[in-house]
Amino acid sequence: MKINDIQFEELVSVVKRVCSFDSACAPAIEGAPFGKNINDCLLDFLALGKEYGFETENVDGYAGEIIFKGTDENLSLGILGHLDIIPADPKEWKHHPFKGEIEDGFLFARGTMDDKGPLVACLYAIKLLKDSGFVPTKTIKIIAGCDEETGMRGVKYYLTKKTPPTISFTPDADFPVIHAEKGIMHFEVNCGKLPCCIKDIYGGVRANVVMDLATAILADGTKLETEGLAAHAAIAHKGKNASWELLQKLHEICPDHKGIEFLANKVCDISGAKWGIDAKDNLSQLTCNLGVLRVVDGNLIATIDIRFPVSYTLEQMKDIVRAHTPFDVTFDHCDNPLLVDKDSFLVQTLLSTYNQLTNSNLDALVIGGGTYSKQMPNCVAFGPSFPDEEETIHMPDERVNLENLRRFCEIYMEAIKRLSE
Repeated sequence: MKINDIQFEELVSVVKRVCSFDSACAPAIEGAPFGKNINDCLLDFLALGKEYGFETENVDGYAGEIIFKGTDENLSLGILGHLDIIPADPKEWKHHPFKGEIEDGFLFARGTMDDKGPLVACLYAIKLLKDSGFVPTKTIKIIAGCDEETGMRGVKYYLTKKTPPTISFTPDADFPVIHAEKGIMHFEVNCGKLPCCIKDIYGGVRANVVMDLATAILADGTKLETEGLAAHAAIAHKGKNASWELLQKLHEICPDHKGIEFLANKVCDISGAKWGIDAKDNLSQLTCNLGVLRVVDGNLIATIDIRFPVSYTLEQMKDIVRAHTPFDVTFDHCDNPLLVDKDSFLVQTLLSTYNQLTNSNLDALVIGGGTYSKQMPNCVAFGPSFPDEEETIHMPDERVNLENLRRFCEIYMEAIKRLSE
């Protein structure tokens, strides 16, 4: 089913509406476990579902459901997305991150691709299906989480209150379909006391974002600042880590400091080979991102993101990191890899839908990103990024190509129909 121009204008308007909320994770307040802005966004998203004639449920501010009832109460299709975002500083953007500005065929706003735009496209797809008279066999549940970027607490809480859907997909990665996701480790390395010649070091916002600005203040007041290019840690090669240049400069200034030497000579390497932690299998290989540098109680702390191959376990990778790190390591957010059978009904239905609608002959993929698929049984990631499409998630001026927005909404509509009928 194709989307006409009037419907597409409405879709764009709704994406702009949901992306107008600055819904980065914030301290909890009463009734809003991830802060007021995310809660406001969740309430508005659920209100949108009601406007379209669906039942909705707020799961204690951790997540929300928009429900399209099917004829078999024992079967369900879940569509999992998230309303929280990576922080966006308007000063770093050409287009304001929350105004939904359109230029040269692109809609600019934080969340247009990760993940509000795709989630809205799925909601609009089930609206169009309902309006067309389609009645699903499986009940369709749009599940909107509120904490995907900082620990996935929203969907984890959801699963303590709700039975998981029979099958699910999340529109939060790449087409044609993802059947495997690398394991993820976030951890801190305490690199020891700062040398007396350095007063402070800082840079980065989160482990899973390539650092775009790094700063050091020397004891004499000199400020050293290096710039990079932000990117998602899963695709760190598409960014430029500002810490690498800064740490090399600091190593020249303080050649005897073991912590700075370790970071400069071992950690500043996407493959992990210099560190000795590089791991590979026939599906994927390890990537490493130094996401945050800061000083705590006089100690230099490095926060690191590692994505490791699907044939390795979390405990194996922890042992490898410990064995090659001469400093204290504290592990934080960690996930085992995900591997879903490529021949399963779920993967094959999504893959055939994409290939038929795009006249392609592609195979299922492995990614470094960690999606809701790891939290929900019988779930894989499906879109929204097309092959060879420019990646702007987690970057200033995140944007969605408007023609691609139309295309992936149509693909989601057909896939939802096939999975739920």
